Amino acid sequence: RPPTTAAPTTRPPTTAAPTTRPPTTAAPTSGGFCTLYDGGSSLVSPYENWSWGTPAPTIGSSVQIYLSKTTIAFPITTSYNGLYISCPSVLGNCLTVTSSSSLIFIAYPGSTTISQSLIVNIYISGVVSSSSQTINVNGNWQQYSVPFSAFGITSQTAISGIVFQSPSTVSVPYVYFGSIKIQSSGNFYAFNFLFSLLIFFSLLRLVEKGCLAENLEIKSLSLILT
Repeated sequence: RPPTTAAPTTRPPTTAAPTTRPPTTAAPTSGGFCTLYDGGSSLVSPYENWSWGTPAPTIGSSVQIYLSKTTIAFPITTSYNGLYISCPSVLGNCLTVTSSSSLIFIAYPGSTTISQSLIVNIYISGVVSSSSQTINVNGNWQQYSVPFSAFGITSQTAISGIVFQSPSTVSVPYVYFGSIKIQSSGNFYAFNFLFSLLIFFSLLRLVEKGCLAENLEIKSLSLILT
């Protein structure tokens, strides 16, 4: 469902622009995870809060605590508020995903007896995907997973942001986020690892051959001299 309120096209003026260029590709942490938010009062650097709506999402809310950390309080309204996590303007599309990657987030609707739906989508070069997904958040703190193939990703693609939007049906005043991450495909990392091993052993073999040839040349020279 397309938003009824336009997402920002420029960086909000309340946050200072970076003075140095961060890495162009987010480095995954252990286990193939790229962390966008992991509790606390700010997103993981270099990602930026481009959220919109009234009231706006609160990063670092103490209303609900997850694993001893403050969380993101996302207000659910009928005006399609947006929790928009964006790459910095100077980076553009800085998040690399594949069809096997997944968006992983831990959320809680503020009540164990009520379910609240969320609209989830991605941005590529600042343009929202036409393949939004609806996720029902219910019960206590739980982990939810959305494969990037659901957004139309078919190959390795660089995206510029991820957005959560409130739907037209409101069941709770807020949905709380404890963490938001991107999980890369295990097969993708396994392929990279095996490819690296292949290159390593190929180079090692070449070095061994070079040393062997060098030894043969030395022995041949010794025979000539004797």
